Parts: sequence; C-alpha cells; structure tokens
Amino acid sequence: MARSPALHRFLLLTLVLLAACGGGDSAQSFTSCGNHRLDSGERCDDGNLNDHDDCTSACQPARCGDGVVFAGNEPCDGPDLNGSSCGILTGKAGQLRCTADCQFDLSPCTTDFTPTPTAAPPTLTPTPTATPRTNSCGDGLLSADETCDSCPDDCLPQPCSASGTNAPVTVRLALPAQATRIDLTLAYRTDTVSLPAPLTARVQSLMGAPLRSTDTGHYRLSISAQASMILSGGLATVTFDQCSGAPAPEADDFACVVTTCRSGAADLSGCTCSVAP
Repeated sequence: MARSPALHRFLLLTLVLLAACGGGDSAQSFTSCGNHRLDSGERCDDGNLNDHDDCTSACQPARCGDGVVFAGNEPCDGPDLNGSSCGILTGKAGQLRCTADCQFDLSPCTTDFTPTPTAAPPTLTPTPTATPRTNSCGDGLLSADETCDSCPDDCLPQPCSASGTNAPVTVRLALPAQATRIDLTLAYRTDTVSLPAPLTARVQSLMGAPLRSTDTGHYRLSISAQASMILSGGLATVTFDQCSGAPAPEADDFACVVTTCRSGAADLSGCTCSVAP
C-alpha cells in the first residue's frame, strides 16, 4: 500500500531528529566549529571559538552545567570559576565551589589568611649565567604548585603598559601517542608580559589541530585541543606583549600545566607541557 504524503513527511522528520540526537564532548570535533555554518553535529555556529558567549566552541548552545561560564549570565559553571576564588570574593581562604544552578557557594570560605613573614631582600651577587627565579606567592606568576586560594595575589594582574614589542612563546607537549584530547593552563608573569584580545590572532596552532583558548582573568590562559591524533612536540605559539620597562621574558616567567589528557574517554598519565620563548 502506498504511503500517504503526511506519513512520508512524518517518517522523514523522525529520521532527521534521530540523526541530530546523541553526541557529546567525546564525539564533537572542533574541525568545522566556528565557520559560521551549521554543520553535522552542531546545534549552533556563531563564527567564533569563544566558549563564553551563547554558542560554545563545541558549537552547542551555552547552558548551566556545561562546565564553561556563559558571560553575563552565569558567575560560575562547574569547575569554571571565571577566575574567582575565596580570596578574591571574601578575603578568606577555602575552596570556592559552584552550585548545580551555577551560583557561587561561599560556605567553604571561612579561614582567615595567615600573613607570610617577609624576609629581608637577598644580596645579589653577579654571576656569569642567568639564575632562574624562585617562584613564590606574590611574584605575579601563578606557578604550578599555587592556587588562587593559596595565593590570591598571583591571580591579580600587575600593572603593565605594552611596550610595543611582541614576545612570542612556544607551548610544547610530551604526550603518549594515543592522546586525542588535551586541556592545559599557561600562567604568565603579569609584570613582564600581557595578553590583550583577540586571542584568535595571538594563539596559533603549530600542529593543525583546532584549538580553543580562553584568557582566565588576564593572568592565566587555557588552551584545549581535540583531534584524531595529537603528537608530542609543538602545540601552539602564543604572542604576548612585553611590558614597558620589563626584561625580555624567559621560560621561568611562565607556568604550564596539563589539566586534562585523554584517549577517547580514558584518562592518560605522563602528559606534560612546557614553554620556550
């Protein structure tokens, strides 16, 4: 028996809807997201890879619970605290949390900071080779062993006037060959370099894998990459501005930490990153 036109349209619509269902972060590719065209698997595409507007860099509508702050609509979202901390919001120590409805939970912010005794400045002795700086709280760099709770001062950008001199650095990776998803943070010493927008012109992929980048509070850059294959080696170049009067940046003016390293849905160990001016 021949199908009626109404039944044919109903079956066609059902197939289209089924094809649009499913997905998720593990299946979504960044390859076509950001081209201002709605491609397969995308629910929106606003022509950019900004995670904080109404269409994320995975081309899905922003919503509470997707782990990325929707600017102007959410103060926080899951692990993304938008650069805030107990120290910044309350002046107290504690682990700031984000509730299920994307609001700050200040209940852990209960401990007063204990002042750190200030040691007398050391006497500098000239040496034939440069001596790496010792990272410490208050030096303008959120190093790998610091957090905004343990050292809120390093989450506050220091004054920096752009000198007009570019300071490019290369972000390098050491990864297992099977890695397919990388998230990392790159903190920078804010009295030495700054990173004005737009990031799309300043964070460039070296290996062809699409990148998404977010400047967290103008003291730390987040970079994510997802591809069918990510190899160890150069990941990206980031072009900073050298602060006026500051020396040329060195490797110890940056702190790079891999926060996510996966093969599909499986977490991997032994993933590291480094920065070279």
